[in-house]
Amino acid sequence: MSIFFDNDHDDLLNSIVNKDINPGHVYETIYDVVVKNKDWVLYGDNPKDSKLKVMEKLIEWFEKTEEFEKCQKLKKIKDEI
Repeated sequence: MSIFFDNDHDDLLNSIVNKDINPGHVYETIYDVVVKNKDWVLYGDNPKDSKLKVMEKLIEWFEKTEEFEKCQKLKKIKDEI
């Protein structure tokens, strides 16, 4: 069964629904969505505390995988929330 979501987050949602979940792939996909859709993150309807928790989890993951350039970008976005 294939589900198509008609929005900017098709890849993430389809991968979650249709594939085995690989944490690294999920974090990479969320990272891409966050960086490419910064305004959505900053001004979207989600509560501020939820946004901050998600950003912190992303930063923790990329610190563990030693992808510090991604951490830096995420921290800048987090500071704007």
